[in-house]
Amino acid sequence: MTHSTNDHLPDAARLTGTALPAGLLLPASLAQPSEVASRLRRRADGAPWMGVCFVCLGNICRSPTAEGIFLELIKAHPRREQIVVDSAGTSAAHRGAPADARSQATANRRGVRLPSLSRPALGPDFENFDLLIAMDRSNLGYLERLRPEGSRAQLCLLRDFDPEADGERDVPDPYYDGDAGFEEVFAMCWRSSEALGAWVNAVLDAGARAS
Repeated sequence: MTHSTNDHLPDAARLTGTALPAGLLLPASLAQPSEVASRLRRRADGAPWMGVCFVCLGNICRSPTAEGIFLELIKAHPRREQIVVDSAGTSAAHRGAPADARSQATANRRGVRLPSLSRPALGPDFENFDLLIAMDRSNLGYLERLRPEGSRAQLCLLRDFDPEADGERDVPDPYYDGDAGFEEVFAMCWRSSEALGAWVNAVLDAGARAS
C-alpha cells in the first residue's frame, strides 16, 4: 500500500472525539475508560495524565514509527499536555541508534518525524508509564516476564486498537523486507494510533469528570 505525502494527516481531527471504532477487541483491563481513569496519577493541578510507551524488538523500526505517528496525531489532541509518549525495545542491540532509515523515509513522506533513539525497555518503565504497547505477541510476552510484581502498568498489543486487525494482532517486523513492508507497518500504526488517541481521550475525559 502506498500513499502520497501527508495523505493521512487530515484524519488527525478524529482524535478530538471519544467514540472508538466499532469492533475493537480491547483487553478487559482497558475496555472501560472510567476504570482505567481511576488508576491514573494526577498532576499538581489535579488533572489526570497518561504515559504511553510503544515497544518492539530493536526500537528502530516499528515502535519508533508508532511513537512518531502518535506524537503527530496528538498535536491536535484536546489534552495533549496530559500525555507522555516514548518508545523502547526488548533488545539493547541498537541502543542509542536513530530509527531505521527506511522507517524514517516512509514517515517523512507523510510529514511525520521519528525523533526516538533506541533504548531497552527496563523495569522503571512499568512505573513511569501507564500503558506499554507491544508491537507483537513475542514482545508482549517479554514485557509480561519483565513486569515487576505489583506493577500498575497495563500491557496490550498495538493492533488491539486496529479496526482492521480481523483477528491478526501482530505488527510484522519489516527489517528484512523491502519498501512494501515499511508501508504496511506505517498503515497499521496509523490506524491503530487513531483509535488509541480516541481511547486516551475517553480515559482522560473520564478522569477529569471524576476529579
